[in-house]
Amino acid sequence: MKKILFIIAVGISGSALWAGEGAALFQEKCSACHNLNLPKDMSTIVAPPAQGIVMHVKMAYPDKKAFKKFVMDYVLHPSKEKSLCEKKTVQRFGIMPSQKGNVTEKQLEEIAEYLYENYATGGHLKQKHEMMKRKIYGEGEKHAPMGAEEPAPKQGKIRMH
Repeated sequence: MKKILFIIAVGISGSALWAGEGAALFQEKCSACHNLNLPKDMSTIVAPPAQGIVMHVKMAYPDKKAFKKFVMDYVLHPSKEKSLCEKKTVQRFGIMPSQKGNVTEKQLEEIAEYLYENYATGGHLKQKHEMMKRKIYGEGEKHAPMGAEEPAPKQGKIRMH
């Protein structure tokens, strides 16, 4: 019984350490531009809040591995074509500058893991996903369940930064 409790305790503290490293790295590498949560005064922000970014990336890439791969690629090689931002967001903030040389792939993997596990989770994400699909595809059309392959969006597809 003591061995089982020890293994559980080590597993929990390992997860907390992983989250702690990702959180600390986000704070160090990303928070100068990206707030974790929506600020009260949106006119003062210089980049989209991380919470919104995570939500949009999870809608496009609900699988953790795909989410992490997208984040790691986009942060090092951002482009308008890859952006998942809404048009008005790109117009307001532009495209994120590459962080190549400012963050390593290992650090990005830890940041992406932290964001995936801690932001835009649960029912809120599914509800927002359904709302966005209705906005993209229209009320009367049938929609695939979240995570299933969907048809290409009509003009005006939702993009995020």
